[in-house]
Amino acid sequence: MHGKINRRILVIDDNESIHKDYRKILTDTSAGQHGLQDLEDSIFGSTATRSETIQFEIDSAFQGHKGLEAVRNALQEGRPYAMAFIDIRMPPGWDGVETTARIWAEYPDLEVVICTAYSDYSWEQMSEKLGKDERLLILKKPFDNVEVRQLACALTEKWNLRQEVRRQLSGLQEMVAERTSELEAAARELRETNRELLNARDAAVAATRAKSQFLANMSHEIRTPLTAIVGFAELLDTEKLDAQQSTEVVGTIRANCSHLLSLINDVLDMSKIEAGMLQIERVPCSISALLSDLQASMQLRANEKKLELGFETQGEMPDLVVTDPTRLRQILSNLITNAIKFTAQGAVHVTTRVEEGSRNMLGVNHRLCFEVRDTGIGMDEATVANLFQPFYQAEASTTRRFGGTGLGLSISRDLARRLGGDLTITSRPGAGSCFRFSVDAGGHNSGLQARITAAAPAPAGPSVDLTGCRVLLAEDNWVNQKLVTTVLQRHGADITVVNNGKALLEKIWPASEVPHVYDVILLDMQMPEMDGLSTVRALRAKGYTGPVIALTANALDSDRSMCLEAGCNEFLSKPVELQRMVQAVKKWSAKKAT
Repeated sequence: MHGKINRRILVIDDNESIHKDYRKILTDTSAGQHGLQDLEDSIFGSTATRSETIQFEIDSAFQGHKGLEAVRNALQEGRPYAMAFIDIRMPPGWDGVETTARIWAEYPDLEVVICTAYSDYSWEQMSEKLGKDERLLILKKPFDNVEVRQLACALTEKWNLRQEVRRQLSGLQEMVAERTSELEAAARELRETNRELLNARDAAVAATRAKSQFLANMSHEIRTPLTAIVGFAELLDTEKLDAQQSTEVVGTIRANCSHLLSLINDVLDMSKIEAGMLQIERVPCSISALLSDLQASMQLRANEKKLELGFETQGEMPDLVVTDPTRLRQILSNLITNAIKFTAQGAVHVTTRVEEGSRNMLGVNHRLCFEVRDTGIGMDEATVANLFQPFYQAEASTTRRFGGTGLGLSISRDLARRLGGDLTITSRPGAGSCFRFSVDAGGHNSGLQARITAAAPAPAGPSVDLTGCRVLLAEDNWVNQKLVTTVLQRHGADITVVNNGKALLEKIWPASEVPHVYDVILLDMQMPEMDGLSTVRALRAKGYTGPVIALTANALDSDRSMCLEAGCNEFLSKPVELQRMVQAVKKWSAKKAT
């Protein structure tokens, strides 16, 4: 019945007079019809004129099995019913509930009104037999003429709307299938065109695999410090902490923010990863501080599951070792996160010790050894055998319960080996797991300690005084505006803030060609209306010689070069190190234009 409104109604009732009543109510267009139209207009928003009426086509069946037969015939003819009025009692055959169930089994689109003069079934009993279905309504006898016509109008309209939606969806699916076919044809043509580049493509696939593996691991690793940051930030907001507690909380948040920043910076090394040239840094670092920060960041997660989280150092621990602290933390963070994830009750213990190795010119070569032991679900031998394969996870039910990317352990073992050690596991189902790994920690002697001391950052000097320094900040993000303004004002600077480059130019040249010169301009690179590069180029083109410091989240070397070539004097990448920003403002305010 495509393109035509379906008003076909089937009445199933063993009482012939009831059929006559329905026909009179639904087909009589005599007096009283306009009153019904008024009601329909108010309900359905109809725009029909007074002379227009809804014409229903009524068919009758006097038993349930005859009703089912009528439904089948209508479907075969391509003229389905939109709705049916079905009596609840129709002896000696099926009652209304059974009739409805049998019809819906073959024609689920039919809207049904069950008519009853008795409480044959409660609503709950009907729902149990037919389900709580929006296709089913109950009409009590004796029924009201207006109510019957309302139901007929509403339910046939509902049926037609549903069919129209299906037609629209079918049309969309055809369009999608057609477009997909076109894309597949284009893809086939592209593969043919690039056939001679298969060798290069294979190399690109290998690089892409490394890239995907790295990014998946990044997603996993970012969530761990974020948990600590969000948790401790909420603690600061909701709890009354003393000075020491506040210092510890802020320190933990800062440490985890630094870790997040180091992970984000790793993305900039993607070209090296694609070439298989992932660099391992070896610098002096404090293992005690690393473990303390890690314990603080993991404690909230353990507390949420009511697990004991213990860190133990066996034997003497050097003040400083030489390794890659970011990668070492990455391994430990992944192992501890997994241990907490797969432990429902009990404890997770992290043990650290130093083993002496061979001697060389620098002294004794040390190895850092770690154990992460849990009382979790454990694994069988088959699972352990495949555990370090990329993308591998335990059985599907375990994956659904605990999530994960299946990359963390593979990457952790690769990092451990790059750091001069290895990662192994022992585990039994129901008895927990123990991950052991080691890394080369370098040598320790007085000469090395002297170099470490010399390389250590100097203590912070006195507060930078920016009193009288006029700074113009162009930044569209209100959070960054507030942060920069608060920091610089604490150092005495006078801050003017605009939201984009166009507003900045208007501040400098408010009404004449004589510029209003600021001591320093801090310029965001990505802003609406006029971005940072366009702004600094316009400044220099008009002869403005004052210092301009670029602030941008684009931290590649190419971004730095682009900003400096456009006319910026210095480049600061976001998130900005606040002390460095203050020092830069101090430095360039001393070189302001005259």
